[in-house]
Amino acid sequence: MRKILIASILALVILIVLLNYLGVIDFGILYVFSRCWFVIPMWYGVRFFREPERSKRISGFVLLVFSGFMLMLNIIELITDTQDFIYYITVIGTLVFWPIVIIALFVAVIISLLDKGEVVHKSVFTVKSITSPNTEILDLTLRAIGGKLTYIIQPEAITHRTVRLDVFAFLGKVEIIIPEDVGVLAEAKSRFSVTQIIGQRNQKLFGNEVIRSAATLKHNPRLLLVTGSWLGSVTVKCE
Repeated sequence: MRKILIASILALVILIVLLNYLGVIDFGILYVFSRCWFVIPMWYGVRFFREPERSKRISGFVLLVFSGFMLMLNIIELITDTQDFIYYITVIGTLVFWPIVIIALFVAVIISLLDKGEVVHKSVFTVKSITSPNTEILDLTLRAIGGKLTYIIQPEAITHRTVRLDVFAFLGKVEIIIPEDVGVLAEAKSRFSVTQIIGQRNQKLFGNEVIRSAATLKHNPRLLLVTGSWLGSVTVKCE
C-alpha cells in the first residue's frame, strides 16, 4: 500500500511538472503543495480515527473535518478563475457545516463524561473470542448484541485483586472462561434469560438474584459479575 501511495505521488508530481512545462497549466509543484498540504493532517486524521481509543477518534474526526474543509477551499481556488465559489462554500460551511460539527463534538464530550473509562469488548451480530493479557486485568465491560462473545481469563490475569465485570447480553450470549478455584459472585438481572455460574443457574426467569459459585465458600470471590441479560444468556465456566 505504501509503495502504491509513493508511486502515485511521484506520478502526480511528474504530471504537474510536465503540464507546467507544456504551458497547459500556469502553476508549478510548489504552488500546488502550498494549496494541498492539508492532505497531510487529513492522513493523520484517518489514522487517529481508526484507533480504538475514543479520544484519538475524536481528534481524528476534528483533523479530518478541518483539513478537508480547508483542502476543498484551496482546490477550488486552484482550479477556478474567480473567488465566487470560495465565498459560497465559506458561507455554507459557516451557516450549516460547522454548527453540525460543533454539535457532534458537544455530544462526544457528554458521552465521554458519562463513560466509566473501562475497557469494553463488544460482539454485535458476530462471534468473537478474546483472551485476556498475561498481566493482571482491570475492571471491564462485555457486551453481546445478537452475537456470541467469549472472554478467556488466563491464570496470570486474576491473582490478587478482585475484578469486576459488567456483562450485558441482548439476543446474544456471553461466555466467560476462568481458571479453576476462582470464586465468582454474580448479581444477575434476568429478563427471560439464563445466567449460569459454574453449574449454578438462576432460579428466576424474570428478576434479580445473587448467584455464587462453590469456590466462594472457601475463599473470597475474586470475580464480581454484574449481569444484565434480555432474551440472552451469560455463562461462566472453568477450563
